[in-house]
Amino acid sequence: MKTIIFEGIDKVGKTTTIKRLSKSLEDEGYKIVKLNLPFELSKMDGELINARLKMSTQNILQLNTFLNDDYVCLIDRHHLSENVFGSFFGRKHNRFLCNCIDYKMKFINGLLVYIEPDNCLNNFNKFKKDGRLDGFNYKEYKYLYQQFNKEFDNSVMNKIKTSTSKLPLLDNR
Repeated sequence: MKTIIFEGIDKVGKTTTIKRLSKSLEDEGYKIVKLNLPFELSKMDGELINARLKMSTQNILQLNTFLNDDYVCLIDRHHLSENVFGSFFGRKHNRFLCNCIDYKMKFINGLLVYIEPDNCLNNFNKFKKDGRLDGFNYKEYKYLYQQFNKEFDNSVMNKIKTSTSKLPLLDNR
């Protein structure tokens, strides 16, 4: 099984990319497994998030053991998001756990795809409502963007950094 984790700040096209990539891969004969951690990051307890990260990582490792190369697992946000948002919200989160997950994903040849906005301010202005984007003001949004860049740079996984304009899957097909 091939495992691809998509990370990045809000509204850069992670979910859209996963939907379109999923369709393309299915058209080529692959079987798709989609996972995400659908939690409200600002409202969830750090221990609960750690438990969900552990469970999802175990699921990925088990799927990797049992599924052949006909399968591709596409993951919308994972451990890098927790490092960024956990720190931002001052939540007790387990950085060591997230780093261990990073090594486990490397061990199974997981691929980390970091999607960054072409222009942080333009992206913020495009999607903001009442001066905020998903609850963040521009200063906070830019800070999160910078933190994602640091987390990406520190990851040991096989990785690709791209931006919304460089994604061929975001054309209008």
